[in-house]
Amino acid sequence: LLLYAQLLFTNRVLAGGDIQLYFYPYWEYVGATLRSGQLPFWNPYLFLGAPLLANPQTAALYPLHWPLFAAGGAGLPVTQQIYWSAALHTWLLGLGGYALLRRWRYAVAPALLTGVVLAGSGFAGGLLGHINQLNAVTWLPWAALCLASVRVPIGQPWPAPRTLLLAGAAFAVLTALMLLAGHTQSVFINLFGLGVWLVWPWGRGEEGATFLHN
Repeated sequence: LLLYAQLLFTNRVLAGGDIQLYFYPYWEYVGATLRSGQLPFWNPYLFLGAPLLANPQTAALYPLHWPLFAAGGAGLPVTQQIYWSAALHTWLLGLGGYALLRRWRYAVAPALLTGVVLAGSGFAGGLLGHINQLNAVTWLPWAALCLASVRVPIGQPWPAPRTLLLAGAAFAVLTALMLLAGHTQSVFINLFGLGVWLVWPWGRGEEGATFLHN
């Protein structure tokens, strides 16, 4: 709320670039169509018409956007819908960083500092103009948290089947959220980075670790 206060609680708006020319119009039309009880299959206002639902960047099926689209019917401007999405996802990103470090057994203070720095970084704030990128990368630390629960050193026993199943299900849900958030390139980068981390050994010799050790 502090980071985005000037956008959330005043009449200021971000203008220029993709957020004005691309995301404001898309969000406005998608929200209005969904509130009318229809799916936004087609955009009649672009060229002579163009597919809309098939464009992942509209994020029409992203569940965290539905309350914001609904709020548009109650008078929340489309600009504010995007800013509230940014604030929510920035908080989730920082919380994910905190949770991941706590899973790695860091103390509360460094974990909290990590979450705050991650949420307030230029990496997160610089993506506000491309809200779908911010929303997709938000789930990266949460996906890493799922994998950290089943990533074991070489030679150590596998986690219990229940743990593997729950971690796999949670990872699948998080991957689906990344995809529905609307930026497939960010999803590829997230998954590629996680894959490298999974197979990259940490430490030396018997301390090396990989999820795919067998």
